[in-house]
Amino acid sequence: MQHILTDTGFWFALFDKKDQYHKKALEIANTIDIQHYFVLPFPSLYETLNTTFIKNHRDAFDVFLKTHHIITIYDAKYANQALNA
Repeated sequence: MQHILTDTGFWFALFDKKDQYHKKALEIANTIDIQHYFVLPFPSLYETLNTTFIKNHRDAFDVFLKTHHIITIYDAKYANQALNA
């Protein structure tokens, strides 16, 4: 299995047809098969869900999350370490 680390920009580009990287994001998404896991850091998920993006693309985003292998990474441990350094 291969892991693909995604950031907020990928999700915006994938679902927003007006985004300048929409075509590239679609190309990337179409090359991904069931042998891949999307690694979704919690801050990226939070950024995506707490914007107007989700109001316009919630259904498509939900379908994508339910039809692909998704691994979420919670970063509280790392964030606390960084803040205390």
